[in-house]
Amino acid sequence: METNSTEAKNHLKEIAGKMGWRYAVFAVAVIAVQLLTSGVLSVAAPQWIEENMSLFQLLLIIFSVDIIGFPLIFILSKKVPAAKLEKHNIGFGKLIVCVFIGAGICGAGMIIGNILHFGLTLPFGADMGDVNQLGNLMLSSDAFIRILTVGILAPIFEELIFRKLLIDRIVNHGEFAAILMSGLMFGLFHGNFSQFFFATGLGMFWAFIYIKTGKIRYTILFHMIVNLSSSVISVYLSQMYLEALSAAGPEMTEITGEGMMAMALYLGWMGFLMVCCIVGVILFIVNKSEFHLNTDHMEMSKKEMAGSALSSKGMILYYIPCIVLFLMAYAPTIINFFMNK
Repeated sequence: METNSTEAKNHLKEIAGKMGWRYAVFAVAVIAVQLLTSGVLSVAAPQWIEENMSLFQLLLIIFSVDIIGFPLIFILSKKVPAAKLEKHNIGFGKLIVCVFIGAGICGAGMIIGNILHFGLTLPFGADMGDVNQLGNLMLSSDAFIRILTVGILAPIFEELIFRKLLIDRIVNHGEFAAILMSGLMFGLFHGNFSQFFFATGLGMFWAFIYIKTGKIRYTILFHMIVNLSSSVISVYLSQMYLEALSAAGPEMTEITGEGMMAMALYLGWMGFLMVCCIVGVILFIVNKSEFHLNTDHMEMSKKEMAGSALSSKGMILYYIPCIVLFLMAYAPTIINFFMNK
C-alpha cells in the first residue's frame, strides 16, 4: 500500500510538473507580450494610448492572453495525454443554485481580497483612484468593448486555458489535485489580491463542475454571468449613479427625478448582489455534502495530493511570473512611500 501511495504521488508530481512549466511559459509569454506591446506603442503612438487608455488595456489583455497565450498553451499541452470526462447535464434547479453559490464565493473572496489589497496600498500613500485601477478601467471603457472582451471573450478563453486544458491532463491523477491546481493557478494569474481570493474560489468551484459534468460550456456560462454582472451591469449602473451625484451638486440640491432613479437603480442592484452573495453562502453550506469527489482507488490523502501537485518543480516555475505580477502591482507604491518619507 505504501509503495502504491509513493508511486501515485510521484506520478502526480510528474504530471503537475509537466503542466506547471508549460503554464509558466504561457505566463511569461503573456507578460512579455504585454510589456513589449506597451513599450512599442508608447513610443510609436503615445497620444493614441493616452486618449484611449481603457480601450488599449482591454485590447492588450485580449491580444496577449487570447491571441498569443491560448494557442501557445494549447500547442504545449497537446503533448501531454488528456482524459475524456464523462458527460452529464445539470438540471435547471441546480444551475440556479450554482449561480448563487458562485455569487457567494465571489462576495466572500472580494471582502478578503480587498482587505489585503487596501492594506498594501492605502497606508503607503496611494489614493482610491490608484488603488481601484480595475474599477477605473471598467468605468472609463466603452460598453461594447467591455462586453466583448470581459463579458464574452475572457470567459471563453480563460475556461479553456485554466479548466479544460489543465484539468483534462491532471484529473486522472486525482480530482482534488486537478481542482486545487485549476483554482490556484487561475487566481495567481490575476496578479493582485483584490481578485486572487474570489478568482481562486470560483476557479475551484468551476473546476468541480467541469469534472462532474465534463462540459466546459457550463463553466463558460457561469464565468460569463459573473463577468457580465460585475463589468457590464454594475459598471453601467455605477456610471449612471456617479453622473447623478455629479449633477446633484455637493449638497444634493439639484438632483432630478432621473438622477433619483439612477441612484435607486444602482443602490437596488448593489443590494440585490449582496442578497445573492448571502443566499449563495447559505446554499453552499446547505449543499456541501454534494461536493464529493471520486475516491475510487485513491491512494493519496488530499494533503498528500496538494503537497505533490503544488511542490513540483514545474509549479514552482509557474509561481515565479505570478509573483512578478503581484510585485508589479504593489512594490512601486510601497517603495515610493519609503523613498519619499
